[in-house]
Amino acid sequence: MRSNVGSRIITRPSSTDPIPVGQPSPAAELPASRLAGEGSAANTTPLGRDLPAAQRLLEVYHRLFAAYGPQAWWPGGDDPFAVAVGAILTQIVSWRNVEIALANLRAAGAMTPRALIALPIEELESLVRPAGYYTVKARRLRAFAQMLVDEFSGDPSRLFALPMPELRAKLLATHGIGEETADDIVVYAAGQPSFVVDAYTVRLFSRLELTPKTLGSASRGVVLRYGDWQRLFMDHLVPDAALSNEYHALIVRHGVVRCRKRDPRCGDCPLLELCPAGREHLAAPRATRGPRTIEAVG
Repeated sequence: MRSNVGSRIITRPSSTDPIPVGQPSPAAELPASRLAGEGSAANTTPLGRDLPAAQRLLEVYHRLFAAYGPQAWWPGGDDPFAVAVGAILTQIVSWRNVEIALANLRAAGAMTPRALIALPIEELESLVRPAGYYTVKARRLRAFAQMLVDEFSGDPSRLFALPMPELRAKLLATHGIGEETADDIVVYAAGQPSFVVDAYTVRLFSRLELTPKTLGSASRGVVLRYGDWQRLFMDHLVPDAALSNEYHALIVRHGVVRCRKRDPRCGDCPLLELCPAGREHLAAPRATRGPRTIEAVG
């Protein structure tokens, strides 16, 4: 059974794209009690099924952070509008292509809501063509920019200052913005706590057997949807923008470098001790090895 998590396959750099590493994230400095919730502590022993879900999720975070360090994601994070534009453009395409489209928009002086909607649609399509599906994405960008102009006087900071539930609802009501894109914008542009679920997230935590079904938040007979996976994190980790940012970026890095859909690099995986699928993969005869069938997309 496959999970029904959005329509996007890759929303971060492809396996050939570098993922930038920058200064330490504030999440690295958060005490375990803030990351895991009051009364919890970081678990530094092997993951146990008898441990609370918060500690199990936090153990994964700590191991990923120790392996990869801070990710300083999203590129261009000093311009929240550009981050939101990138989140819309990165649907079903590698980040390298998005960077070309963003550079085109900047060169055309179109990296503000008013400037963007002032462009003839044909010119906007041409500028974002490197990001693929350019006719669709141009109209999605225009709808987003028009919403900012109509409802927030063209000031993205006013939108991003809304309380998280209101902000997310406003984004989801905008043409072409689905749940994953909305959460990208909430976390990386607005700097508010939510949790981005993508193919990397579903693949990793399915292989770890840390899923909404195994943790009891969803019945075993249902097809898991985006909200089921998001609640896995939102219900067990205290809301914290820095943690939401860093954790998801680390999941993506791990999915690109090691926990690949095909030919996963399990031998040197920092999560191998916690991962039934990885141990099963390594135990199989080399000629018959393949990634375990899991509830995942991408």
